[in-house]
Amino acid sequence: EYDDLQVSALVGDVFRVGNAGEAVSQGVEVDGRWLLSDRLTIGASVAYLDAYYDDFSGAACTIPQVSDPANNPGCTRPDGTPIEPGETGGGQDLTDEDLLYSPDWSANFNAEYVAPIGDNLELRLNADINYNDEFYSALDLDPNTEHDSATKVNARIALADVSDTWSIALIGKNLTDETTAVWQNDVPTQASNSYFAVPERPRSIAIQARYRF
Repeated sequence: EYDDLQVSALVGDVFRVGNAGEAVSQGVEVDGRWLLSDRLTIGASVAYLDAYYDDFSGAACTIPQVSDPANNPGCTRPDGTPIEPGETGGGQDLTDEDLLYSPDWSANFNAEYVAPIGDNLELRLNADINYNDEFYSALDLDPNTEHDSATKVNARIALADVSDTWSIALIGKNLTDETTAVWQNDVPTQASNSYFAVPERPRSIAIQARYRF
């Protein structure tokens, strides 16, 4: 439980820092690993998160609320009356709404297989699947900035000596080429109902070499 949780919203071309009255973050996570054989290990985890503002009035309004309050109600003056189109200084009530970066569900499945090659080498195969639910990264919780749920698949194939002194690996990240973003928000300085995103890396393939000394 948080009192006066510090929050920051991009309003125009500046970040407006303030405090949410109260916030609650609670949930449960279960994870485990299983050694199925001398060569194969699998693991999995699942988490449920319930994170919300218990009291947060006066939060930054969305661009649609400011530009067209008649069709996008919820942004009001301090006295509780609705704002006029284009009017700044209003606020919305986000009580009981989700905190930022708080997907309801997230999960992971991973596997590792190690196969000996002769007496001194090993072939190591790793794969993992990662899922997260929808979430917001913009404080005004504009529906246009909601991040979609996503599933990413990664894999690694490595040849190494048994003492782990050296290894060389082929690594694939985001193999299904999911389009995801670190942050999504309104385009600054203009009330044009336009939005931008800071993208995460698309599908990538890399070669990794390592030597311990």
